Amino acid sequence: MPLLYEKRRLDFFYLDALHGARPLACGTHMHQHVEVVYMKKGRSGALVESAPCEIRDDSLFITFPNQLHAYEGRERQEYHLLIVNPSLFPELSGVFGGYVPKSPILEKASDHPELLTLIELIAAESAKPEGDERVREAALRGLGLAFFSALLRVLPLDKQSGTQSDSMRRILEYCAQNYREPLSLEALGEALHMSKYYISHLFSDRYHMSFSDYIGSLRLADACRYLECTDRSVTEISELVGFGSTRTFNRAFQKHYGLSPTDYRNQSAELGEQTGDDPAPVYIPPEPATGFDCGCDDCGGDPFYGCGDCQ
Repeated sequence: MPLLYEKRRLDFFYLDALHGARPLACGTHMHQHVEVVYMKKGRSGALVESAPCEIRDDSLFITFPNQLHAYEGRERQEYHLLIVNPSLFPELSGVFGGYVPKSPILEKASDHPELLTLIELIAAESAKPEGDERVREAALRGLGLAFFSALLRVLPLDKQSGTQSDSMRRILEYCAQNYREPLSLEALGEALHMSKYYISHLFSDRYHMSFSDYIGSLRLADACRYLECTDRSVTEISELVGFGSTRTFNRAFQKHYGLSPTDYRNQSAELGEQTGDDPAPVYIPPEPATGFDCGCDDCGGDPFYGCGDCQ
């Protein structure tokens, strides 16, 4: 299954798509953030953890951190999109870390007017002219906390299996911190004191993909940000993100995205010129972790590629 691991640049991303110009369509992806779509008008097919569903008028679609999901637009749509790092709300960390929605769809969202009011307030705050960024961030965090607190009161949840959930969390955290280094199932199993066969089973059962494909998706997402926001050579990027050789990197990139790294860079630059965007900021990825704290709540990663906030 082609998978995009989004390493998001923004902790709080809001998109107003109420004019039908941007269809809700995105391939299979996952990230550390909570994602919410309020479909005001229209519909879209969706997929969560291999289970299909449909987002219809006046419904909310919700995914929690590290849930695979995808969208397939089916007609003209009007929607709000909210993608937020749960680490902004430490008060809710136990919920986002230990539960998943029973259903990704909350029908008849208008039955909960407080949710729609808070979405409108988030939209209004996001649309304000630039001012003191600290005030803006505080306002959005406060509105986001109020929104998710209200949502979690009416959203049925399932508690994740304690042992398996904790194991998967530790695995994902370790991979996020160490994917730039040579990393094998054997090395991961030794570091976390787990059987490599158990780890392999978790990836197959949860994400329907192999461990090596998952690590590859992390490296490729990192490579995209280097290609978009730096002038480093393809050879240098392939080494920085953890590929053994430029040839291996080129082959993996072509297979995953359908074009070469050089073509991807050129295409990204052309898109920026067409949209009149300001030059992208220089991307300086975080230094690889020197150790692993299995108690970490969010392995994070600040860059992002995939849904538009890097454009």
